[in-house]
Amino acid sequence: YIQVQTVDDDYGLQVKIHRQVDLFFARVVGLNQGDVGAAATARVWGLRGARNIVPLGVVEQNFEFGHEYVLKAGTITPDAPYTGNFGPLSLGETGATAYEENLKKGYSGLLWVGEKVFTEPGNMVGPTKKGVEDRILRCSHGGFDQCIASTDCPRVVVVPIIDKLDVPGRSEQVTVVGFAVFYLERVKAGEITGRFVRRFVDGEKGDARDFGAMVAALVD
Repeated sequence: YIQVQTVDDDYGLQVKIHRQVDLFFARVVGLNQGDVGAAATARVWGLRGARNIVPLGVVEQNFEFGHEYVLKAGTITPDAPYTGNFGPLSLGETGATAYEENLKKGYSGLLWVGEKVFTEPGNMVGPTKKGVEDRILRCSHGGFDQCIASTDCPRVVVVPIIDKLDVPGRSEQVTVVGFAVFYLERVKAGEITGRFVRRFVDGEKGDARDFGAMVAALVD
């Protein structure tokens, strides 16, 4: 029989399997059958550290699955409250070229919850358009539902969630408080919008606030 139960305050799933098997050699001592079992437990963790993230800082808030959010403000964003800082982050290197490459390929370094990073000031309409359109053109899955069901869609990205963005126009430090996953919807006039999704991703597990990005691992 198979027994499945949740453990660890519903953050874990334990599976136990038991089966009666015929015993060949044990028959000489009068044993014809025996009980063989195995068990494994997997746990869901928060995403505490990640690579290949896109350099967009989204301010912490309550996200709803499938809803569209502004990931980077642009010239068409109504009531954009930030003078000089539109959402890009400086990861690894500074400047528009590094920002565009990180948009296309993801930042190769490891970013942690609690780490302080600098903003990358300026709207950078051109690099923003090139970076996002590169990902959209590389997608062959056919839309939101198909993309989020895939494990390798370039339009599904991990972004750092930050504590604030109401900083001056020059580069300032903000704090990473978590990570979230978004489907890149569109880019226009420097504005990037994406739809929030919850999913498992590759990364470093640990105690982190739940913004929808999760890591699953066997614990025994």
